[in-house]
Formats: sequence, C-alpha cells, structure tokens
Amino acid sequence: MVAVYGDVMSTAIRAIRVLVVDDHRSYAEAVSLALMGTDGIESVGAVFTVDDAITRIGAESPDVVVLDWLMPGVDGIQGIGRIKALRPSTTIIIISGHAEGIERLALAAGASAVLTKESSIADIVSTVRRCANGEISTAVSQVSDAQPVTLTPRETEILWLLAKGKNAPVIAAELFISVHTVRGYIKDLRHKFSARSQLEVVALARRHGLLPF
Repeated sequence: MVAVYGDVMSTAIRAIRVLVVDDHRSYAEAVSLALMGTDGIESVGAVFTVDDAITRIGAESPDVVVLDWLMPGVDGIQGIGRIKALRPSTTIIIISGHAEGIERLALAAGASAVLTKESSIADIVSTVRRCANGEISTAVSQVSDAQPVTLTPRETEILWLLAKGKNAPVIAAELFISVHTVRGYIKDLRHKFSARSQLEVVALARRHGLLPF
C-alpha cells in the first residue's frame, strides 16, 4: 500500500481560467458561456469595458484574457498594455473583425494570438489551450528583400502613438514615463527602420505591415 501525503487536489490539473472582454455584450456572453461548458476551462465571466476587465483581473487572476481589439475609448495596444502592467503573466488573445490587418502589431504588443470574430468556439478553445501552454507567436515583419524588423512591446506602443500623431510629451504623459525615455525609444525606432525622422518611421512601419492604418 502506498501512502499519499499532502493535499490530493494539489496534484490535479488546474482548469485554465478565462475572462472574455468585448463591448458587444451578446458576443462576449456567448463566448463566456461556451467556455464555461468546456472541460479543462473555467470561465470567470464576461466584461464589456477595459476598466471592468482591470477590476476583474485584479480580483480573479485569470490565466487567459480574450480581448476585443477595439473597445470604447481604448484600442488593442492600450488594452494589452494595461492588462500586462497589472498582471504580466496573463496570456492575451486578441479577437477582431479584421484580424489580418492587426496581427503583427498585436503580437508585438504582447498578445499571444489573434483570432477573427468568425472563429468557431472550437477554434477559440483550441487557441486558449495552446496559448495557456506557452505557444506564443513571434511578431516579425518582412517586406520584399528588406531586413526583418522586430519590435519590443514598448516600442510597438510608442510606434502606435506616433502613428496617431502624438508627440513625445503627450506619449510620455499617456504612458507615465519621462519625455527623455520616450525620445530614447524614438531614437531606437529610427535606428531599427534606418529612418531619418519620426514621419519616416511611421511610413516604413506601414510598409512593413506593423500598422493597420
């Protein structure tokens, strides 16, 4: 007879805890409900704003967040940034009606996968499981014979804000970092793209598929 010590439940495989964040309530609730009935996955519910997501993440500590790319007042880059700032270990799966145009940008910002809203529940479940197991995509963009350009999540965030026409002081205020730090990132971006100006950085980033607009 073999003696077993300690809490037996601790040896069980823990369910993957998932939060769905989408301002389309019916869609968010439907995905959350479907996940709730899936073996090995525990839905911690659906919320409809990034602010509510931050509150729920703080309380529930989900392993995976399924996040809509465009939320009211918050784009995907900002949403990913806020979630990662609160809980860096959280895995983020972006879901969007136009996934092809944002894939590289979302992955570079820290998402693990990008799905379209036409994805089946089976595809969402499969992606949740794979990402929870550490299968994370790498965002590397390449145009014709140009060298690949790989950006860090923070560089991607700075690039996104530059493309929106925001200057260094405004970016610094939004990201709660110094203007000097922002200018350092801009300098690094210019070096990576071999660009002579911020405008050229943005133009080249579009050519490399790193900006969807």
